[in-house]
Amino acid sequence: MKKLILSLGILPLIFACNSQDSGSSEPKVEENSFRVSGTFQGNNQVILGKVTPQRLVPVDTFQMDTTTGYFEFDGSIDAPRFYTLVFNDGNTVMILAKGGENIKITYDSTAAARYTVSGSEGSSLIRESNIMLDSAYLTINELEAEFQSAFESETEPSEETREAYQARFQKVLEDYKGELRAFIEKNQGSPATLVALYQRIGRMPVFEVNKDFEVFEMVAEGLKNSMPNADFTNNITQIVDGARSTKIGSQAPDFTLANPEGELVSLSDFKGQYVLVDFWASWCRPCRAENPNIVRAYQKYKDKGFTVLGVSLDGTQRQQSPREDWLAAIEQDELTWTHISDLKGWETSVRGQYNFDGIPFSVLVGPDGKILAKNLRGPELHSKLEELL
Repeated sequence: MKKLILSLGILPLIFACNSQDSGSSEPKVEENSFRVSGTFQGNNQVILGKVTPQRLVPVDTFQMDTTTGYFEFDGSIDAPRFYTLVFNDGNTVMILAKGGENIKITYDSTAAARYTVSGSEGSSLIRESNIMLDSAYLTINELEAEFQSAFESETEPSEETREAYQARFQKVLEDYKGELRAFIEKNQGSPATLVALYQRIGRMPVFEVNKDFEVFEMVAEGLKNSMPNADFTNNITQIVDGARSTKIGSQAPDFTLANPEGELVSLSDFKGQYVLVDFWASWCRPCRAENPNIVRAYQKYKDKGFTVLGVSLDGTQRQQSPREDWLAAIEQDELTWTHISDLKGWETSVRGQYNFDGIPFSVLVGPDGKILAKNLRGPELHSKLEELL
């Protein structure tokens, strides 16, 4: 991996923990300040950036001695903060800082995560969670190499080969997810649990609030008990409160939109059936890639009380002909179930009702109108339907 630590994106948080060891010969850092220093050879510049909910805000820049790779930042701090060190070679290191901490970062190509950290419990916990991420990536890379070799030996990879790869990849993801959950449970109340909560494999989040609500709730409750007034606590609490109305077991919010013929269709019209409410769009590549899987499920279970309600988010500002795009995608992907949309893109009112920030997003609703599952994709969808039907 090129990155020392994969970027977690701009997390909705700012946090930290602990203080330097007593008896150290290092000069004392005042309680309203923090220091981060270290060596990172092969670089001549490092930027210290503060993470905000919207973006990474540059705080300071240090021109490094290319021979020693030494850098140092001193800053004032009025509350726990989440920072990222961005080196000119592309590597990044995330830290949690609070007043009085003297944080030391040292590059070590032989160390787990390829760096060491001291002087900050929160920053050490970040490193611990990223060691788990590195391990997961190593397994995934080995798996991809193995199956790439298998694909090259076949003129056209068989469905069995593809399904075997998908199943093993899913197992790696589930194992990693279990490790992160154990990390969160062990460190409940620490802001470092937010870093674990927002880990990603590539662009895919490991935890999703609409699928792993109980994990988000665990993190939020821990922080409410330990740091009730912190900005990041308020942020995660808002996310959890918004998702609570559509958690598994709750009544699915009803909504009404028009089909391509202009007729109004409501979710409640499908009461008595198992309904996969599929939020998608013609411009969404992951959605289009998942469509064949949904088609297979629909064809297999449509005569057993299962159907699909496609809700399109076509109608973004970039689209010149959203209706035509929508209808063309339905025809091209052979989506023969009911489709509805207000063609308002992300501004559709249904998005607020179901509290999602990305697509594809789906909700499986039972005959009684209650939510049974969320974001079932690939083999997971078929397994759940096999269980129910």
